[in-house]
Amino acid sequence: MIRVLINKLKPQWSAAKQKPETSEAIPDQVEWFVRIDQLLAAGNDYELAAKICRENLQTSPEEWPRAKDFGFRLAEGSLWRESELFLSLTCGYVSSFEVFLKRGEVLEKIYYSFITESSAIPTLERGFDCWRNALRLDSACLSLRMRLAAMLMVTGQVDKARAAFEEYVTQRNRKRDSLQLDGIEFHTISSIPNGIGHITLLDYYVKMRELGIVKPNDVFILLGTEERVNRAFLDYWKHWGLKVISHPEAVKMFEPFIEFTEQHINVFAEIDGRISLVYHAIAEVERRWHEQGKSHLLELSAGHRERGREILSHWGIQPEDWFVTFHVRESGYTGEGDQPPNNHRNSKIETYFQAVRRITDAGGWVIRLGDPSMTPLPNMERVIDYAHSDFKSDWMDLFLCAENRFYLGTSSGPCMIPPCFGKKCALANYELLSGRPFYFGNIYLPKLLYDTINQRLMTFREILEANTAYCFHSNFFTASGRVFIHNTPEEIDGMVAEMLASVNGELVYNAEEEGRQKSFNELGISLNGTYGTNSRIGRDFLNKYANLLEC
Repeated sequence: MIRVLINKLKPQWSAAKQKPETSEAIPDQVEWFVRIDQLLAAGNDYELAAKICRENLQTSPEEWPRAKDFGFRLAEGSLWRESELFLSLTCGYVSSFEVFLKRGEVLEKIYYSFITESSAIPTLERGFDCWRNALRLDSACLSLRMRLAAMLMVTGQVDKARAAFEEYVTQRNRKRDSLQLDGIEFHTISSIPNGIGHITLLDYYVKMRELGIVKPNDVFILLGTEERVNRAFLDYWKHWGLKVISHPEAVKMFEPFIEFTEQHINVFAEIDGRISLVYHAIAEVERRWHEQGKSHLLELSAGHRERGREILSHWGIQPEDWFVTFHVRESGYTGEGDQPPNNHRNSKIETYFQAVRRITDAGGWVIRLGDPSMTPLPNMERVIDYAHSDFKSDWMDLFLCAENRFYLGTSSGPCMIPPCFGKKCALANYELLSGRPFYFGNIYLPKLLYDTINQRLMTFREILEANTAYCFHSNFFTASGRVFIHNTPEEIDGMVAEMLASVNGELVYNAEEEGRQKSFNELGISLNGTYGTNSRIGRDFLNKYANLLEC
């Protein structure tokens, strides 16, 4: 692979016509920067090339642009570690926004490329430091401020992330006012990527508008030409006055203003004059919405309902039958494999089969949502593997999420769709104890954490107090000696039994169970470790692990 990349880079380098095959073949009298060119083109000794550069910069520091040039060229070929050899040298001789920015990007790439290594997290922290240095040289670079804040958030550094977003807003408003653009009366949203779950962020944004938290300005959702969003789902939000713009020329017309009009609903929101990270913002908005007795925002169209029922009848599901939508996150959709940083969000679908049988034994059907990359289901009575069917479509995905008795799954994007249509979710293997679901009526089971150093399960308090409490990258847990423990088939089955009782209007909690739920909520609130207390942790699960609550 490296040899292929080097061959791509060769035309960019102005090395001598005769490039030696080994470093020993390079004459000592050749100028040092030409020797480095030749070494890099040969692709056989990056350490020697960096050593030559370091030695010559000590006597000729004014030659630092050559080290920068080598580092940038290697970065163009995705040779991240090799690029860092020269960019780190450059930073020792010059304070340059361009160099700090590029080195931070390279260090981030090294982090993701070698994420399982022990050096990954310190490498990322060095990248953050480079970006901070760049911002000291150009405090008004809003895109870099946003990038740094977002990375701090996903790596669990909540306070630093919030402070970085606050500074972003300050600098954005200052720049907007200086350009006399404070009178703009429209908003843009361009953070709707391919994942269907991201569209559900419009749910809390519309609710913020309806609650008066944000101004009811015109809103334009801007789509790039390469984005493959679920347009059927996106079209539902037009009812709430959101306008979808996908024509390239029209999108381009908005570009000069996006910096000042963008609503970054995927990372933060301003509520009551304060910055709330997205997961806190959604929970808070939903709490206020619920307290005012307001209903869900979306209703399935008559056309989608009719067409969806036709497909159900093809499977043998009659109009009087009910079904549960089922989705378990695997690694195929993202193509990342079962590797960090998101592998802790995956689960084994077979651990849900006992719960699936409970549903079918109760007279229901189970329809598995997903994509063709997922593990095919074995033949099970009254179970439909829609993910591998010929009926897959964007609108049918919505139908299955909007017309079910309830949704059974994990903490993956689709679990955010049913609540938009007023449906409940039973969610097992939630990857963070602190990251409970946002919506009322949901029941969830978190993955517990095993402390490999002390060889025991961590208590709820220990999990919420740990430096990984808000971290979204699994390698941070591994580095801290913590291992995720998946929910057992029996635990998932117990959660489904609780949800069936809930949707059938038969659910009753006794005083002891309510007391444990209250204690769990109070613990999370006291440690600022939960995304609100809108959802409930599973009754049987909390009874089983009551000892982890009491410690």
